[in-house]
Amino acid sequence: MVRNYPLWKSELEQLHSQSVTADTGGMPSGGEVSRKTENIALRQLPPAKQNEYDAVSRALEITALMPDGERRCDLIRQVYWKGKKLRITDVIMQIGVAEATGWRWHGAFIKLVGECAGYER
Repeated sequence: MVRNYPLWKSELEQLHSQSVTADTGGMPSGGEVSRKTENIALRQLPPAKQNEYDAVSRALEITALMPDGERRCDLIRQVYWKGKKLRITDVIMQIGVAEATGWRWHGAFIKLVGECAGYER
């Protein structure tokens, strides 16, 4: 779930983007009132992908509110989503925390994602 988050986020952003090109088809729209903005806002990913996206998003929100939340989120970003694959031990040294703390933060985040996805401990 955590590794797929950027992909699901990108897909969701594409679903929510609005076309700014004019309709040049020339066909009448059937007389219905168009609610394009509302329809775009209601679009979602397929249920499994949406659940994964929502779980990781919620876990990031919760983690950001924790003590050292920004550093915790930075650890996750660098391990999972930075272009270059980094080992967790390398990232721990870069953000300047003890190795045990970095591993604890990582484990807590993964468990939190599971809980947000509906898995029980």
